[in-house]
Amino acid sequence: MKICKSVLLLIFFLASALHSQTGQLESQSNLFGSEKKYDTKSTLSYYQKVYNFEQMDFAESFMPEYDVDKQKIAEQLRNILVLDGPVDPEKYIVGPGDVIQIDVWGEIPLNLPLPVTPEGMLLIPSYGPVNIAGKTLTEAKKEISEKLSSKFLRAEISTTLLQPRLFTVYVSGAVKNPGNQYAMAVQRVDQAVYLANLSAGAELADIARAEAEEKELARTPDALQYFNDNAQFDPQIEMSLRNIKIIRKTGDTLYADLVSFYATGSLEHNPYLSDGDRVIVPNLNLEGNSITVSGAVRLSGTYEYSPHDKISQILDIAQGTTAFADLQAVDLYSLTVDGYNYRKVNLQAILQGTADDINLQPGDRVVIREKYPRNKALSVTVKGEVIKPGLFPIVKNGTKIKDIIKQAGGFTNLAALNQAKVIRYRDVLDKSKNNPDYQRLLEMRLSDLDEEQRAYFNMEATIKRNILSVDFSDLFVNENENADIFLEHGDLILIPQEDKAVYIYGQIAQPGYLEFIEGEDYESYIDRAGGTTIMAECGDIMVIKAGTQQWFDPDDTTIEPGDTIFIPREKDRDFIYYFNWFSRVVSVLGGVATVILLLQK
Repeated sequence: MKICKSVLLLIFFLASALHSQTGQLESQSNLFGSEKKYDTKSTLSYYQKVYNFEQMDFAESFMPEYDVDKQKIAEQLRNILVLDGPVDPEKYIVGPGDVIQIDVWGEIPLNLPLPVTPEGMLLIPSYGPVNIAGKTLTEAKKEISEKLSSKFLRAEISTTLLQPRLFTVYVSGAVKNPGNQYAMAVQRVDQAVYLANLSAGAELADIARAEAEEKELARTPDALQYFNDNAQFDPQIEMSLRNIKIIRKTGDTLYADLVSFYATGSLEHNPYLSDGDRVIVPNLNLEGNSITVSGAVRLSGTYEYSPHDKISQILDIAQGTTAFADLQAVDLYSLTVDGYNYRKVNLQAILQGTADDINLQPGDRVVIREKYPRNKALSVTVKGEVIKPGLFPIVKNGTKIKDIIKQAGGFTNLAALNQAKVIRYRDVLDKSKNNPDYQRLLEMRLSDLDEEQRAYFNMEATIKRNILSVDFSDLFVNENENADIFLEHGDLILIPQEDKAVYIYGQIAQPGYLEFIEGEDYESYIDRAGGTTIMAECGDIMVIKAGTQQWFDPDDTTIEPGDTIFIPREKDRDFIYYFNWFSRVVSVLGGVATVILLLQK
């Protein structure tokens, strides 16, 4: 019996398709034997072809013959159909083009994917049209169930939105491509604005070509560039993202605030599109149409004004306040003809709902001060040869180097205390002082240094760093507590690894690292490195200490791990040098002889 009914159902659909091709209008028998007055076969066949929900050919069915890549647009629309959540049947308005699936669960299951006609009708086989245009999805489901329940007494009927409709909206204003844009009922305003700003491939190529020609012209030394007298006054067209207007076919007007939407994620600022919407994107003009938020907020700045702005909402755009914000005493400056009106606002009461929110006006400035006194999280960093390197909290004027090294577990066996240092990073109020060249010139501006002294000062300023003068060996080996200092926020403590070698270079046969041997003098290191060259200035050999980088005569220091031995080169002496030297000697001897003769007389 079930097979026979399925065969009858198949015959019914074949007859419907055949009848639509011949164009003849005939009455159709009810699937269960009863006659029906409405002829729906031709219309149903047409819409099933156009709105084929399995293989919907947008390029052939919907795309007009514009000079665009219709296939790419169709693919973009398919990709856009990623929903941001389930469709709310209480809010979704059914319209022409929606594909509604009716499932009848009974002895013979029946599945009918049906499109809504341009007149807002749902043409149900064996029953007839049901007007669902302008109704919510919930209302449409109820209407369909009530209509079909009289036919299917023992069956359960369910209605599902299978495919949202495709329609056009008109986007105008400060967009690249104003005009009709394809959209779906599950899309929001920001997606229509995005599509209206897509650039065609040819347009991008023209822009790139024009920019290349402009750069080439600028590189030509003798090129003359002509500009319109008013070129500097030409307005720059930018989109306003906070005052987008949506005009419905019903005459209702909505507003989209995409800045608030992106900042807060609130969907009320980015409404769904509807059939025939006109989306108007005005030009952005901050002059006289802006508000400023500064102080203890996460994102200070000047923002476009919207007529719906309240002091609580604008803080959402500024990404909220910081932990130090004093919400009970917010400064609000309102622009007037004579200047500003000032008022103190208890923002905390507004956020808690115990005080009325405040409507903002163009030109308003909201300043959120920080609480004072306030506690900040202070810390220093320890790197290198300690047991537990890393970040450590400190107390202002209460934590010293020894305290932190103790928290870090002490030094490892490889720690080179003679090379350890503390680097201080201070957040100066005048950021220009972070520029070493500016600081160097500022310090030297009022000096009376001569040319040689200036050259030396420049060299010292180039290598200057914010290193604190701390002797770790004196502090930890000699246990001199006077060598300890208080640490500040941001200090970096570096404990390098002890270098078990001595470096030798200059006029030496084999420059490089040599193994450190306790008690060995510099001459032994020179012998191990192959001896000096014939150009070595052996009388000027120097030892550079590893920690302080001080230069010592080899006889005045002991070679330690990490030290450097430098053998300088003899200076080149030409004839003029020796002639000048000889002349000075003769001059001095002549002067001495003259003095002696005068004394004898």
